[in-house]
Parts: sequence; structure tokens; C-alpha cells
Amino acid sequence: MSTSVMNRLRDLERELARRISESRKKDDYIARLEHRLDERDASVRHLRNEIDKFRQVVRPLTHHIMAIQMSADDLVVYGNGGGGGGCCNGGDHHGHSAGSSFKGRPTRQAISAEPLRTTDPLPIVKVPKSSK
Repeated sequence: MSTSVMNRLRDLERELARRISESRKKDDYIARLEHRLDERDASVRHLRNEIDKFRQVVRPLTHHIMAIQMSADDLVVYGNGGGGGGCCNGGDHHGHSAGSSFKGRPTRQAISAEPLRTTDPLPIVKVPKSSK
């Protein structure tokens, strides 16, 4: 073989070695990225499970509280209370009529951090402010 063919063969071998090295580096990088992706997928699954647990507790509780508030709100008559001026204390009704069911700020309820001792939900007693 001639020297030019030998030189060309060596150049091709070096190029092949360089490309194999680059390919290995890319494979290592891809493996690291796949590992990070697997970790993130596991984290997403864990967080979705936590959200599902939270929703299982909050959704029924919210519906229960809203049902109780709706039934209690049906008993309250706005605008005809014993305080004289009704909801606006003096007659300026801010765009609603005196007989309409004007609803002010919703009442807030506290949630206890202690677990319920019984399996039956305890009735929530709503005490009007006027009876205090």
C-alpha cells in the first residue's frame, strides 16, 4: 500500500475514534437526562397522589359546609332585621332594594386540627350574632 492510502486510513481511524467518543458522550448525556426525567415523573406522580388525597378530604367537607350554610341562609331574612336600617344602617341601600336578599360578606368558619373522634359527623351549630 502506498503512503497516501496509509495516511488516509489513519485519518479515517482517528475520525472514527473521535465520532465513537462523541457518540459515547451523547449517550451518557442522554442517560443522565432520562434519569432526571424519571425522577421528575416520580415526583409528579407523588404530588398528584397528594392532591388526590387532599381533594378526597376537602371536596366532601366543602359540599357539607356549603349545604349547611345554604340551609342556614334560607332562614336569615336580609333587610328586615331588628336593627332599624337593615343591611345598610340608615336607608342608603347601595344599589339594591330594601326587600332584596342582599348578601354581605360570607361568614368564616374555623377548622379544627384535631381529628374527629367519632365516625358520624357532628352537626355544625350556627349561632346568629344577635343571640350572643
